[in-house]
Amino acid sequence: MEKTFKTQLKNKGHEHWVLKSKVAAGRFIRKAVLFSTLSMSSLNQATAAGNARCIIPTDNSGNYVEITVPYKMPAGINGSTFIDLYPNGGGYFGKTGIEKTVVGKLGLKTEVVHLNDLISQVGFGANMIIPTPKWAFAKAGILPIWHDGSKIIENKSTLEYFVEFSLPKGFVLSNFGELNLTANGGPKWIYGEISLGKKIGKFNVNYNPVLLPDGDATPSLVHRISVSIDMK
Repeated sequence: MEKTFKTQLKNKGHEHWVLKSKVAAGRFIRKAVLFSTLSMSSLNQATAAGNARCIIPTDNSGNYVEITVPYKMPAGINGSTFIDLYPNGGGYFGKTGIEKTVVGKLGLKTEVVHLNDLISQVGFGANMIIPTPKWAFAKAGILPIWHDGSKIIENKSTLEYFVEFSLPKGFVLSNFGELNLTANGGPKWIYGEISLGKKIGKFNVNYNPVLLPDGDATPSLVHRISVSIDMK
C-alpha cells in the first residue's frame, strides 16, 4: 500500500497536487536507486577509475581512508561513489551521486547516503554547471526531497556546490559544501571541504581542511592534510 505524506495547506487543490508529487518522486527515487545498483554491478572496468586517499586530521580524531570511484553508465548517466572507512570499529560513511544531463548544462541528480548501510537516505533534485573561465569549474545543485526508506524526511532540503580553480605551478584549489535550507531553526551547515595541493610523482598532496557544522549556517574549520593516489 502506497504511503503518502500530508503537507498542511489551506488550499485543498494545492494539497492534493503536493501529495501526488511527493508520491511520484518517491517512486522515481526508488526506481533510480534500483537502476543505479544494477548498473553499478555491470560496469565495464574500462569506464571506472578512482583514487584512494589517506586523510590526516590535526585534532586527534584519527586518520582514515577514503575510496572514490567515478563511472559511466548507460543512457548518458554519470555516477560517483565514495566510502570513508573509519578505524577501530568506527564503521563507514559514503555517498553515491547519479547524474544525467537533461538540457544544456542542467541535469537531474539522485544522491544515496551510505551510513553503515547500503542505503540510509536518498535525495532527489537537480544541478547545473555554472559558466566559468577555462581555468575554473563550478557546479551547484539542490535536492529538495529526501527519503529514508520509509517516509519523506521533513526539514531537509539541501543546497550543494563545488568549485575548482587551476593555479600556477600545477596547484589546484577546490571547495565543496552542503547546506540544509529547511532545517529546524533556519538553514544549517552540513559538511564541506577545502583542498589546495598538487600532484607530486604518483601522489596528490593537499592541505585539506574540513568544514564542520556548529549549529548554524556557517561552518567551523579543522585543519587536515591528505595524500591520495590514482587507481587505474
